[in-house]
Amino acid sequence: RMRMELKRIQRELSVTTVYVTHDQSEALALSHEIAVMNDGRIVQTGSPEEIYEKPCGRFVAEFIGSSNFVDAEVLGSDPRSGFWRVRSKLGAFMGVSDRQFSAGEKVTISIRPENVEIVDALAGDALNLFQARVEAKIFQGDFSDFELRVGDVLLSARAHSSRRAPEGGAAMVRIAPEHCVLIGTDAPSGTTA
Repeated sequence: RMRMELKRIQRELSVTTVYVTHDQSEALALSHEIAVMNDGRIVQTGSPEEIYEKPCGRFVAEFIGSSNFVDAEVLGSDPRSGFWRVRSKLGAFMGVSDRQFSAGEKVTISIRPENVEIVDALAGDALNLFQARVEAKIFQGDFSDFELRVGDVLLSARAHSSRRAPEGGAAMVRIAPEHCVLIGTDAPSGTTA
């Protein structure tokens, strides 16, 4: 309720405000522009959506929300602008980045738990589709948190509580390429993904 009231006051007064907080949810909810700082330095600026969906590095991805991190190697670019083919312990799949990479370059893939989609069967495009085992499921009310094992990789997923995927059972997992954000392992703190 307080966030809504602060947002209303900002809108009504039409005044620029600087709001300093360690509460990431508050920053995302109240801001038009966010500056993420680490050790007294600004490491990324952008809209709440840009900061959350395209973190410039692992620090920002961990600081704003939670994320799965998968080490990978770049195989090459895809004809679709901004998409890259990579190989990891998940297998070969597609990811996205505004940065340029070279074949063979090591990267880290950031994948938000809510973007790890548990699907019933092969439907449509088989791109970024993996066979998984449900290691754990925790009911949270309106959503459930899952731990899914894909080969040697353990992924966190978040799905609507109605999703039926029993612990110990098999599941198909799909992750849209636009939600697999490539972060260079040598990414300078001020670059964008």
